[in-house]
Amino acid sequence: MADGIELLDIAPTFVVSNMKSALAFYEGVLGFETLYLHGEPPTYAVLKQGAAHIHLFPKHLEHQQPGYSNCYIQVTGVDHLYQGLQTLGVPIVHELQEQEYGMKDFVIQDPDGNHIGFGEEC
Repeated sequence: MADGIELLDIAPTFVVSNMKSALAFYEGVLGFETLYLHGEPPTYAVLKQGAAHIHLFPKHLEHQQPGYSNCYIQVTGVDHLYQGLQTLGVPIVHELQEQEYGMKDFVIQDPDGNHIGFGEEC
């Protein structure tokens, strides 16, 4: 990275098969707030929770497939988050465990098969 340039945030973009059900999952289950919707019905969405942003858009190009994206979000209270998502029946791809790289983390799957990792320094 060049001198004087600082990366401030990253916002992964997830391809979804149904924007309405994707928004229901990210808002209702994961607690994200929708900041921006484009189009009616929506063809693009920007969601935020804390410092984390996620962008959603429906599949519209041949090379874009739902379930292809993934991201990792650092959190506090990873144990509580894990228990809450388990209680809600969210599919767990990798169980909560301490990792050799100094994180305690787990991975879930959204309704389109995209993977989201959540981790906390341990």
